[in-house]
Amino acid sequence: MKSTGIVRKVDQLGRVVLPHELRKALAIEKNDPLEIFVEEERIVLKKYQAYKTCMITGEVSEDNMI
Repeated sequence: MKSTGIVRKVDQLGRVVLPHELRKALAIEKNDPLEIFVEEERIVLKKYQAYKTCMITGEVSEDNMI
């Protein structure tokens, strides 16, 4: 796992802000869904993409290829 050197505090509502530079580098836009995983004592965030989602339109369909 690569360290970014970025440290953020959790606010009173349990939120953490992802810095603009990190969102830009990972192409995370406003309202993009993120999937949350737990690995041992780590929290992992991943941009969510539904199964059989079209890479162009974002539409979910059984006709889409994997």
